[in-house]
Amino acid sequence: MDMVVDGAANKVISIDLNLIERTVEIHRAKVMEKMGARSVAHLVKLHLTLTDKA
Repeated sequence: MDMVVDGAANKVISIDLNLIERTVEIHRAKVMEKMGARSVAHLVKLHLTLTDKA
């Protein structure tokens, strides 16, 4: 989630983590679903809200 929030593309994440790009797409979708985010911008907002409270 941190890499997505930082604005990294799926391709960049897959290279950095040595994963297939499709795997990153699936994980990104699951994170969005679990967080209840409607968009990456919404995910960023949720992430900032959670990190401000911690």
